[in-house]
Amino acid sequence: MNHSTAMELIREANPVPNPAGMERPREGISGRIGKLVLGVVAALVIGAGAAWAATGQSPIDLFTEELTDQGAPPSFIESVEKDAESAPAGTLPGPVPESDEIHLPQGAVADSIVEFCKKQADSGTNLAGQNPHCAAVLLKDAGVIQGGVYESDHIENRYENWSERQ
Repeated sequence: MNHSTAMELIREANPVPNPAGMERPREGISGRIGKLVLGVVAALVIGAGAAWAATGQSPIDLFTEELTDQGAPPSFIESVEKDAESAPAGTLPGPVPESDEIHLPQGAVADSIVEFCKKQADSGTNLAGQNPHCAAVLLKDAGVIQGGVYESDHIENRYENWSERQ
């Protein structure tokens, strides 16, 4: 008895048969074609990566060439090149923060930034509502929070609770 015959016997003996339309689809030609297409795409991606590595061009050069080919204005291309040149050595592009996110470094915050934020708080500025970044810096300086990514609402609530106890 082969596998498909055994499965048919089991399906017939099932006291609770599958409702109409709930049969498991069988992999046909489309499934095989999908796997073939995935394999070809993977090969192209790997080949393109190897070709890029073999050219020896920096990603910025490749990017600006693509911008030039697409007709981007020269001023825009110059600004991209200038930004790349002014970036510190070894820096990598990071995530683009959402408007309601506050990013705090893992290490120590520079004393000048902490002092600036303390002056803001001493001047009567509502840090929780007007400057949640400074509120986050003061919370981190006080050891209330650690470096990481926080939502603005979270920082505002934590700062209000902390400042009331100070």
